[in-house]
Amino acid sequence: MKLLLAICSCKQHSSWQDAQRATWVKDIPLGIDFRYFVGHSDNLQSDEVQLGEDVIDPRRGLKLYPSLPAKVKLLCKWALDHEYSFLFKTDTDTLVNPKNLLASDFANHDYYGAENWEETGYFCSGGAGYWLSRKAMQIVVDSVVTSWAEDVFVALALKEKGILPRWDVNYRWKPEEVVDRNMATLHLPSALRTRPYDPAWMPKFYQQMKETECS
Repeated sequence: MKLLLAICSCKQHSSWQDAQRATWVKDIPLGIDFRYFVGHSDNLQSDEVQLGEDVIDPRRGLKLYPSLPAKVKLLCKWALDHEYSFLFKTDTDTLVNPKNLLASDFANHDYYGAENWEETGYFCSGGAGYWLSRKAMQIVVDSVVTSWAEDVFVALALKEKGILPRWDVNYRWKPEEVVDRNMATLHLPSALRTRPYDPAWMPKFYQQMKETECS
């Protein structure tokens, strides 16, 4: 089984990437691939994939969110082309415990992550991150974008083909959720109810995560 941890990013978030590289990314086991997916870069790093100038990265006055559905479609295409069995999509402001993430039940489902809901229905939280099987990736690639929110778009595309999300309470994003020994992921800005995100939070909460593993 070939696995990819796919992190949506942009050059504006280079310090966010560095905070992850210095913390949980170091804990990804050998044999498990990860990549940062960016729209465009003049100085591409070895762990980055450039998706193309047609995918707009945020610039001054322009937020990241509208470009995310296009990025997710393209990173799914990249994962399919490189023959990955499953991909885990997450963000640069998310803390991940790779051991717990990989021990979760994702391999038995096409679409797996943290429960979220809006008027269009249930979906897996993009902040907490979610897994897609090859079947699900192909559906996303073939689907027309229907929402500016990447996680909602993915859920709607999969629901149209009869695939519903499966939940894991250890994939976390809700306000006041915490780091403990069972945590697989934690979207820091959502859990802390604080924006803008400060990448200095990543090492702080990573240290908490390591301490819970030793307790």
